[in-house]
Amino acid sequence: PNVDAELAVDLSNWSFAGDGYEDSKLIARSDRQGTQSLEMHLARRLGGELDVAAFLGRRGELGGVLSMRKLPLENLTAVQSESTPLFGAAVDAELQLSGTLRQPTADGRVNLLGTWFGESFLGGASLDLEARKDGKLGFSGRFFQDAVVVRGAIDTRAPFAVDLEADLHRVELDRFIPQLQRDMDARGWMSGKLAWSGTLLPVAGLEPKLDLALTEAMLIIDRENARGRPAPIRLRTRTPLKVAVVGERFQIEEKVVVEGPAGDFSLGGGGTLAALNLDVEGAVSVQLLEPYFRSKFEELDGELTAKAKLGGSLSEPRLTGSVILRDIAIKPVGQDASVKVPTGKIEFTNDQLSITGVS
Repeated sequence: PNVDAELAVDLSNWSFAGDGYEDSKLIARSDRQGTQSLEMHLARRLGGELDVAAFLGRRGELGGVLSMRKLPLENLTAVQSESTPLFGAAVDAELQLSGTLRQPTADGRVNLLGTWFGESFLGGASLDLEARKDGKLGFSGRFFQDAVVVRGAIDTRAPFAVDLEADLHRVELDRFIPQLQRDMDARGWMSGKLAWSGTLLPVAGLEPKLDLALTEAMLIIDRENARGRPAPIRLRTRTPLKVAVVGERFQIEEKVVVEGPAGDFSLGGGGTLAALNLDVEGAVSVQLLEPYFRSKFEELDGELTAKAKLGGSLSEPRLTGSVILRDIAIKPVGQDASVKVPTGKIEFTNDQLSITGVS
């Protein structure tokens, strides 16, 4: 039978799931009608506080208030698994609790500081939370001074399944793909929409999915010419870019037309960042090939029609293909004069090249 009972606990210098706490208090009560309540204060040794004043009704309904101040979100999910979380932030929140103990929901606002997702740093944001009829927690908010508008829902049971949609307006590419700056000295921006579904905690055999539909994108690859002067390569999409990502693999769903320094070319294919499998075809400036031929030529100029396959990795790409030359000017390493090539054909790889039909 239900009885009136109370348990009070004061703790200091203790740990849970590898995280240290101090000055923590807990008071749990139950009464004869089957109602239970909990008052709790947790203070992390490394910063962050959690306060709970919650109750559980006779039918299992959850209510009360939850308050967080500078509490790392990854610590809230890490207690469920030893795997590394995909998402983290310092959380400030005042939430009205609802739902059940097994699947809690809430209404209120959450402020996220220092938000990160995978390897991407997203900065600060505010999210409005709303309890949904299906038991999930709905959310909506804005990042990067309204450049990213997000909405979606999260299941509050581990592994915390998430469905997220976002509108993007000229968002910096390296915020989402930091490998671009790190491995390619590249930067840029994009506009469009994305949809992501996955879990905040990794699940064996379940890979996150991302659908990206960009209306415009710009990529700038920092390069230097033979004299050491800046000679960046600018690439801009001329048609919509649709990319499907499952786990680490990506696929360009339709070939996209890209405007390069000397004309347009198409890009298709897919792969992973460690194993690219991309097809490039069209009119391309020889500047795009300059990084591969620096050991042979100091300067390259002119126009060409190329058909190539880009493999290797993002940090060590491998390019193979053929190029039809027109009005090319080439200055070999160590020479003072340039060689003019009105027409010709080059077949190339990262390691070698052959030139035929030169006139």
